[in-house]
Amino acid sequence: MRANRQEIFHDDEDTLRFLETLNKIKTMSAIKVYGWCLMGNHVHLLLGEGKGDISITMKRVGVGFVWW
Repeated sequence: MRANRQEIFHDDEDTLRFLETLNKIKTMSAIKVYGWCLMGNHVHLLLGEGKGDISITMKRVGVGFVWW
């Protein structure tokens, strides 16, 4: 996820909320999360596909986090 080089994670609460969102979607979509690296302005994820299209899963993660 990238937001025009703007900061996504301002503090630990933001980081934890993203990981909670990822975990919720992981359970719902049955994706495998092999690794992650949360940077200030973007995210690296190493995922294995689960149920459904990976692009829809990533959209759910992004929208779920932004909604917060």
